Amino acid sequence: MRAGGIVVLIGMVLIATSFTPTGGRGMTAHARYGEYEGMIFKSYGNVMITAEDYHNRSFSMYILTWSNFQYILENASLEEVDILVIFEKIDGFFETVVELPGTGFYAVLCTPYYNESIGVDLLVTHPSPKTGILIPGIGVVVMGVAVILLSRLSKK
Repeated sequence: MRAGGIVVLIGMVLIATSFTPTGGRGMTAHARYGEYEGMIFKSYGNVMITAEDYHNRSFSMYILTWSNFQYILENASLEEVDILVIFEKIDGFFETVVELPGTGFYAVLCTPYYNESIGVDLLVTHPSPKTGILIPGIGVVVMGVAVILLSRLSKK
């Protein structure tokens, strides 16, 4: 029974850990019409993106893979680029969870929607709970409970 209790405790620690907040990357993007400003971030799965223009102006946001971002740097054009996610005409504040295809580096770019300049505060974080820790934690708790129940049934 002690082994089962220890396994349940380890599982509970994993579950609690999956809800701990993680640090994010943030920046302020300043761009004029026709310009793109943004940042590169590393992701291990889905990300939460928060964007807010502090002048409450409309802007567009693009999320790209690392290779497509490199293509844009070399060719200075968004043409012939596969953009993962496009958000058009964001007014003021925007927050969403974006599903990314896998682990790797990605870029988020902002540009004004109208002929004006923007100042967008960008923040990229990983949402909680982190399923890569939560699901194994639940599995460990279930195994611990099974060990406890089997040890009690074997004593009878």
